[in-house]
Amino acid sequence: MRNFYEIVVKDKLLKYTYAKEFLARIDEDIRCLKNKEKNKNMTSKYGISNGGEGVSQEEIILNINAEIDLLENNRKLNLALIKRVDESMVGMSELEKDITLEIYGKKKRDGRIEALKKKYHYSQSQIYRIANEGIKHISLMMYGNC
Repeated sequence: MRNFYEIVVKDKLLKYTYAKEFLARIDEDIRCLKNKEKNKNMTSKYGISNGGEGVSQEEIILNINAEIDLLENNRKLNLALIKRVDESMVGMSELEKDITLEIYGKKKRDGRIEALKKKYHYSQSQIYRIANEGIKHISLMMYGNC
């Protein structure tokens, strides 16, 4: 059963990293959409013809509002995920967090192990041991004794 929790935590760490990137740009995206909604010239540019049929100003504004609503809802969901993972990492050192997130929080691993080895002067096996201990810690903090 332990492998199940490890897989879930690794998935959450990957989502956590993407959620942080999403939140870094979301406020600007929402601000731009709200500006488009207010500016009639912008809304006419935003609405592109729908298969040769024109899109009304009201439909354009509804589309913009729906997109804003979706982004704001996604912001809330991503903030909740980040909060949960951050709370689960309480008690880990910055080194442990960094190594765990570098190993399991990103999809591509091109040269990351080598960079971590140089940064911390650890062997590859030490890096993975620390990352796996980080997964165990986060798993226990999230799901209790598994």
